[in-house]
Amino acid sequence: MHKIQIKLNEGELDSGVIVQALIKKITGDENGQERKLEDLGQGTQRIIIASILKAYIDILIEKGIHTAKPILILFEEPEIYLHPKLKRTLNATLEEIAEQDNHQVVITTHDPYFVFENFEGEEKSIYSFFKEEDEITKVSDSKIVYGIEDELLFLFLYSLLKKEGKNLQIANVEEFEKRKYFKYLDKTGDVKEENICDLEYIRNQIHHLGDNPYTKGLVTKKSANLDNVNYYTEKELANAIKKMCEILNE
Repeated sequence: MHKIQIKLNEGELDSGVIVQALIKKITGDENGQERKLEDLGQGTQRIIIASILKAYIDILIEKGIHTAKPILILFEEPEIYLHPKLKRTLNATLEEIAEQDNHQVVITTHDPYFVFENFEGEEKSIYSFFKEEDEITKVSDSKIVYGIEDELLFLFLYSLLKKEGKNLQIANVEEFEKRKYFKYLDKTGDVKEENICDLEYIRNQIHHLGDNPYTKGLVTKKSANLDNVNYYTEKELANAIKKMCEILNE
């Protein structure tokens, strides 16, 4: 077990630089040997910093402190090394900080949880970075999330809805309605079409991607040669995940 000590003189902290000042003062004790914060394990570092941020916002709210100096918090991949419960606590803490006057929080993440938990809000912006065929990095601010994590999140939420017996007819996208027939090859090699509901349509494509010649999975844009092929768009996948989250939170 780590023993953490913060060396601090009374009156040394300014509310505008509390986090930075605290981090510089942290040392750890491992078997009687003093270590700086950067020399501790990554998981320990994350827990300490998350705890400092939580204490910071608690002090601001409790004492009604309003700083005139703009505060910017940059957090790279907050999900790393954190237990899911701590992840939720950290997300809530960062959101509380961002709601304070003159405070702004910017995070980079590969975790869909941090995206979909922060999907709503006029003062929240989500940007996705992706590479196109020319290997040039593009930026999108359309609140569409890219990457295999989305499909994994979809399957997880889908399994929860199935377990609870929830309605799977939820996408309600006009363009999607034209593609509700899932096309596949049966065991004899004959082409079959099955009329299934919205979420099952996407689920089957994720599940059978690679072994069904009629299934293309997620595509950015509809091409002329996809008229007779199973596919779904990023917008439909994002809408489905968002809607599933809403149903499960009811």
